[in-house]
Amino acid sequence: AADLLNQVSAAGDPGIALILKKVGEFIRRVEERRRQGQSWWQAYEASIFSLGLVSGQLESKEASVQCLKFIESAVVPVLLNPHAKLPFVHARAVWCVSQYADKMQMLGQGLLPSVFQGIHKALDRNYNMAVRWCASRALTFVCVSMEGPEVETLVAKCLPAACQLLAEEAKEETIALSLETIHLCCGVSDKVTASVAPQLTELLLRVWAKHNTNPHVTEAVNDIIANLATNPSCAAGVMSKCTPAMVGIIKQGCVN
Repeated sequence: AADLLNQVSAAGDPGIALILKKVGEFIRRVEERRRQGQSWWQAYEASIFSLGLVSGQLESKEASVQCLKFIESAVVPVLLNPHAKLPFVHARAVWCVSQYADKMQMLGQGLLPSVFQGIHKALDRNYNMAVRWCASRALTFVCVSMEGPEVETLVAKCLPAACQLLAEEAKEETIALSLETIHLCCGVSDKVTASVAPQLTELLLRVWAKHNTNPHVTEAVNDIIANLATNPSCAAGVMSKCTPAMVGIIKQGCVN
């Protein structure tokens, strides 16, 4: 995959034809291995990894469309029907899609819902944590790169699952990433945000109380609470919960 990226970087956009040719060869090899009962997932993972790596090298719309067609044929099926025993392949497919978030509008109304369905599905708590984290980051990139009713619908479906992921996560490094995703989701739709505000507020206060010495976490929590406080549909309820809790947390921090 790294060798292919170097070749594409050197060749520019014409190198996309090379990457697609190589990926196509990998996929044909995968199908042959599967028919023969041999190990196949490594070659498949390498192919979609290569496809994701070149996303930042695309300079023309034509090249982007070529890659998106390959995503339709090779990546989306994995998103919608992941192999239960191959979570790493599933996670890589979600990651690959996330690398094309700024180009997803080109997918058209027929394919885009399938991609969004795959992202939403990957956030399910029954999947491997690596898959769920890739889906969370994919949701972040979508919120940054796209807008419109399709994005609002995706956020409405995914925001509760993103909050659940935050509730389960214990590592401060990934908590900050999860908070970033939630913050961006809250900026997409006031209506959707208000629907989860009571549960989200309580969750944020628990996270803040537990990690009040981590400036990255506390700043991220503050940003989300500020967003909730400016939402007319939930501001009063949010502030009634947050004010006494925040005062207590601040006092605790001063004592410590």
